[in-house]
Amino acid sequence: MDGKWYFLGACEPEPVLNLGWFNAPASRGMLMHTKVFGRYNGPEEVMYRTPRYTEINVIDNYAPTAKADVTIVFNRYILNPACSK
Repeated sequence: MDGKWYFLGACEPEPVLNLGWFNAPASRGMLMHTKVFGRYNGPEEVMYRTPRYTEINVIDNYAPTAKADVTIVFNRYILNPACSK
């Protein structure tokens, strides 16, 4: 609707949009993705593209997000992940 994503509950539709049994679990997700037929060029992050479909990350539709860059430094004694936001 108006170019924005909304959802309804599956078998228990509420009288408002964006409310379903999965709200709490979805808000803790790290990745939600779907496949769109053809070559999709929307605002979502493209994860994989083939001639037949485009796989996109749709987590922004369900929870607030932030981008995190992760660098893994390896020496022969320890594995030391370093994160930055």
